[in-house]
Amino acid sequence: MEENITPDIINAPKENGCINCGSIAVLKGYPNALCETCRENFIKYPIPLWIKLFAAGIGLIFLFSLYKIPKDIGLGVHLEKGSTAFSQKKYLTAQMELARVVKQVPDNEEAEGYLLMAAFYNQDFETMHKAFENLKGKQIEDENLFGEVNSVLQKSDEYFGDDSLNSLLHKYNDDFSKIPDKVVMQFIDSNQVDIYVMTGYASRLNEQGKYAASDSLLQKALAITPDYIPALEAMASTKRMENQLDESINYCNKILSINNESVYALASKSRTFLKQKKDEEALSTAKSALLLNETDAYSMASLLLVYHFTNKPKEKEALMNKLSLLKDTASIVTFQYAKDVMSGKEPFRN
Repeated sequence: MEENITPDIINAPKENGCINCGSIAVLKGYPNALCETCRENFIKYPIPLWIKLFAAGIGLIFLFSLYKIPKDIGLGVHLEKGSTAFSQKKYLTAQMELARVVKQVPDNEEAEGYLLMAAFYNQDFETMHKAFENLKGKQIEDENLFGEVNSVLQKSDEYFGDDSLNSLLHKYNDDFSKIPDKVVMQFIDSNQVDIYVMTGYASRLNEQGKYAASDSLLQKALAITPDYIPALEAMASTKRMENQLDESINYCNKILSINNESVYALASKSRTFLKQKKDEEALSTAKSALLLNETDAYSMASLLLVYHFTNKPKEKEALMNKLSLLKDTASIVTFQYAKDVMSGKEPFRN
């Protein structure tokens, strides 16, 4: 008599058979025992729409994170590098790094604040002004940073002419060089703390070869504000012209103690080393200045003088060609001084 076989028994998997239908024709090499037909059916089993949408959403988030996270990390790295350079008084490096952050995230008050201060110490007043405009109406939550920014803004007042000077300049077509010496001295006598005008006039006295008078005026300016960078720069040059070479080096070092990456101070120091006949120091210092700013005319002219006095004709010619391409007034004047020294028209060292 035949046994009565129930559906449960029919579907029960045989030992070592397919776990779904019981077939002994199991495909080997897979962790789950399935025959070929069942495996194909499971593979083709329709995935619900909500699972597909969920998976797509996860994929988009993942792709977005791949794009955004490295960018955010990169900006964070630049901000960290900028603030670290700022704390080390490496203001050129700080400005470069912070400018990258501000370009990508204009509303970052921390980066904008540090950029403003770095630009001030680099005497890049155009960048400083832009940072100031971007910070207007915004609140800097970091109280220490807020205090530092305010302090720099107060210092910057001495780097610009006030209404009294503007009124005087108006009478001479806004050209300081056209104001007679006597009138400038009268203005200084009436404005005893205007170090901006004192320093500007001291530079004119240097051009006239009146180094002692320039020295005296700069000493007066620095007595009012000892860390006034334009006066320190002018004094480094004045002392070199007076042949007080150790004093010239000291003033260069004072500038570098304020800004470790002062291109002008390094180039000026190179010239003083050259006058002291410390040619190796002059060469390395001039190159250091040019590494910080390869288009700076004063640094290029300083290195040109080093090449001239150390008899490097090929390097000298290549640098002269570069300098000759600069067409702004300041660069032309700087280049002309170097040419006058090299021709013997302008005395430099014995």
